[in-house]
Amino acid sequence: ITDLAQSESSLAGAQAQFTKAKSDLLIAKLTYENIIGKISDPNTLKKNSNAIVSIPKTLDKAINLSKQKNPDIKIIGVDAYGSVLKKYHETKELDTDEIYPYRIEGLGKNLIPTATDFDSIDFFIKVTDEDSAHTAREVTKSEGLFVGYTSGAAMQAVKQLNAMGEFDKDSVVVVIFPDHGSRYMSKIYNDNWMNEQGFFDAKNEKAPNKIEYI
Repeated sequence: ITDLAQSESSLAGAQAQFTKAKSDLLIAKLTYENIIGKISDPNTLKKNSNAIVSIPKTLDKAINLSKQKNPDIKIIGVDAYGSVLKKYHETKELDTDEIYPYRIEGLGKNLIPTATDFDSIDFFIKVTDEDSAHTAREVTKSEGLFVGYTSGAAMQAVKQLNAMGEFDKDSVVVVIFPDHGSRYMSKIYNDNWMNEQGFFDAKNEKAPNKIEYI
């Protein structure tokens, strides 16, 4: 609330606590300024912005504001295998045959979330449990960002899109990492759990040294 109040007048910030429409508008404005607005030349945003689903209404508003300022922006939803969202976006029909258990937490749905504005999303890409887990560990190891399982899924989507030729040298890609790795110490950051899921193979081998906790 403090940040919202700073983005407008103190009075408007106080009103935002009680008026949902005003609050949504301020959050959209703040989200836009903090994510898209920090890039000096918005005209360079010609390719992609990468968003995680489920998308709350306030983020929808930020997306719409971003597209108003630059119609070339694409919004890409990341979905899990076992979730219904990608197919629903493409067909506007709920296909229950798409539903089966998956391990990524905080991503995908077996129902259609009414808070999501599907019209604001250009397309979805699906990622696997295994690839997302390994990508989260890779980001933590190589970038020093202790990201969670859903964040790994977001980054895995970027890797897949890059391999598909979706980006070029001028692309500016904004990826939202929505969770922290501390929630997954007994899961994706635990070699025993990864092994139990069958996530270690010739492509992704177990870490040579066990993680030591101090």
